Amino acid sequence: MELTMTRALIRRRNLKRKVSVLVLGTALISGTAFASAQVFVSGGWNTNYIERFNPTIGQAKGHDNANLNVRHYTWVKVGSRIGFSSTAGAKKTSQATVIGAWNGVLNGWYVKL
Repeated sequence: MELTMTRALIRRRNLKRKVSVLVLGTALISGTAFASAQVFVSGGWNTNYIERFNPTIGQAKGHDNANLNVRHYTWVKVGSRIGFSSTAGAKKTSQATVIGAWNGVLNGWYVKL
C-alpha cells in the first residue's frame, strides 16, 4: 500500500481543517452578544454598549463612554444596577461600567457639569 497523498486527499484534509476552525470560531463568538449605539451630540459624542455573555453565566456588562467639550460624567444602568464614571474634563472621555443581569435593559447617558 502506497503512502502517497493524492490531490483529492489533500483537498479533503484541508476542507476538514477549515470546517473545524470555522466551527470552533463560531462557538467562541456565539458566547457573547454585543450591541452598541453611538450618538453624536453638540460638542461631542456618547457611546452606549453592552456585552451579554452566554446565558448560563447570567451576567451582562454595560458601558457608557462620552467625550464632550465641557466637564461631565456618565452613568450606565443594566437592569436595576447602576454605575457612574468619575468626572472628566473638557474634551476627555468619561467611562462608566456596571455588571448586571443577563437580560437587563441597558440605559446610560452623560451629565454636563
